[in-house]
Parts: sequence; C-alpha cells; structure tokens
Amino acid sequence: MSFDYKSMQTMAANLLSSAEFGNPFILKKKGGTVYDKSTKKNVTTYTDYSGVGVSRAYSVEQIGALANIIKAGDLQFICQMDDESIIPVENNDRVIYGDVTYNLLDVKTLNPNGSKIMIHYLHLRRAST
Repeated sequence: MSFDYKSMQTMAANLLSSAEFGNPFILKKKGGTVYDKSTKKNVTTYTDYSGVGVSRAYSVEQIGALANIIKAGDLQFICQMDDESIIPVENNDRVIYGDVTYNLLDVKTLNPNGSKIMIHYLHLRRAST
C-alpha cells in the first residue's frame, strides 16, 4: 500500500486556504531590470504568483538566537503555491501577505517522495521598501 501524496497536498491546501487557518498571498519572483526614464534609474521587475499560506511570529526564545539570524518582527510562513512548479527562492523573491511586503530569507520545501511538493516553510522579514 502506497502513501497518497495527492490527498495530502489537497488536505494542506484546504487547511491553508480556509478562512480559519490561512489566506491568499503573492510570491513576487525577481526578473530582470529595466531602465525607468522618468526616475533615470534601473528598476527590478517581478512576476507575481499566487498561493495560500499562514504566518506566525517567532518565539521570544528564537529571536536573537543563532547570532541574530532571527530578528524581532520576522515571520514563519507556511504556504502552498497554486502552481506546484513555482518554487520560492531565498534572498531573491518577495512575499506580499496581508498588504505587507516581506523579503524571503530562507526556504525549506516539504517534498517527501521527491515529486510532489506538499508545502514550503519560509522565513520572512519585512521589506524596507
């Protein structure tokens, strides 16, 4: 008897997308740069991808631990992309969740059988711009 990964993916999506547990978010994948004639500066372009996720703050014990890798205001974020082929990339992509933009600092992907991604665990920090 084999494990049914598709049903586990569906269960994760149902929990994350329910009003009780999660909300929609946008993953902004960095593209290239274009020159903006009005500001006379190069501007980074992004492509938007949707998904569902849930966030929670790190505990007081975790903040400042491990040489200040986790800072006050950082979030743990568990998500599933609407398109399974889209993989978040740390130090490159951004997340918009609850009208707040976050930089993506770390990604851990739960992929038990090597072919079906269940969820992504992200470490987010509020973006300054």
